[in-house]
Amino acid sequence: MTDKEFREILQELAALAEAGGDGSMYGDLDGALSDINSILASPDLTQETGRIYTLILTTGNLQELSMECGWTGPFDQLATRLENALHRPPNLAVKPSLGEGKVTHGL
Repeated sequence: MTDKEFREILQELAALAEAGGDGSMYGDLDGALSDINSILASPDLTQETGRIYTLILTTGNLQELSMECGWTGPFDQLATRLENALHRPPNLAVKPSLGEGKVTHGL
């Protein structure tokens, strides 16, 4: 995945978080936005894969925030896109005929 693609998904994730509520009980909106913005400040997001991965951990702040504020479905979709991209070596392509998020291995 390219830097641009990572940025687009992270910006969508930030917009979801901002619109979704403050998450006063478990999720922390300010912390989530700080984490996302800190990563977005990097000049090359392809070098930030470890930090990106921590954003979408199943017990992480963003998942807790999404559950508390009612945007679990959209969060899961964006997290899946990020996870697929993180696990896809740069020389592999996503074939549209297989559907979004399907990784092909040139088979």
